[in-house]
Amino acid sequence: MGGHDRAAVYDGRALARIAGAGGGAREPVAGHAAADAWTGLAADRLGRGDWRSARRLLARCREQCAESGREPARGTETPGTGAPPRVALRLHWVTAETAMTAGAPEAAVAAARAGLEMLEAGAFPSERHRVKTLLVAAAAEAVAGRPGAAAALADRAHSAARTAGLVPLRWAAAMLLAGVTENAAAGAAASDVHACHGILVARGGGDPRLMRGYL
Repeated sequence: MGGHDRAAVYDGRALARIAGAGGGAREPVAGHAAADAWTGLAADRLGRGDWRSARRLLARCREQCAESGREPARGTETPGTGAPPRVALRLHWVTAETAMTAGAPEAAVAAARAGLEMLEAGAFPSERHRVKTLLVAAAAEAVAGRPGAAAALADRAHSAARTAGLVPLRWAAAMLLAGVTENAAAGAAASDVHACHGILVARGGGDPRLMRGYL
């Protein structure tokens, strides 16, 4: 929804600090931190519509993880057996999002389901990360032409986001639900899109881009 140029500055600074630390940076901590920054830069490029650059940056992230000796794999990554959960999970998210933008729905589903495997295995405790994982998986299923699966995942994401008070994710899940359901369910989701927008505006998030195409 914007701010990608500002975000890229911070991700770039993170990489510069790691490089500047040289031998003082502990491995594999420094490698995982660099991988996280590469993932952030990929997301920044994707947010500006440049999925080709995002894909190249994600490849660099995987190289960084391999250089650190802890390359992310599918499933339940934990320290000592793979990249830390947050690093691996964000890589799955941005890989899925990039594949969706690039028109590769099955690749998107594969990456999103890898994140779901982590979710089901309880590999991370953050409720925000749980909701975002469900939301990315729902979007991937929708892009792959499976609205039923998308609706089920989006409904879980919407319910969890609402319970946890995560309004931006609730708003995104409601928009997705409105697009993959019909009749009363779609109407209820569309109503919640408007409700979330009201909350976001009240909190200072009144950027008109938030609702472009949804009013």
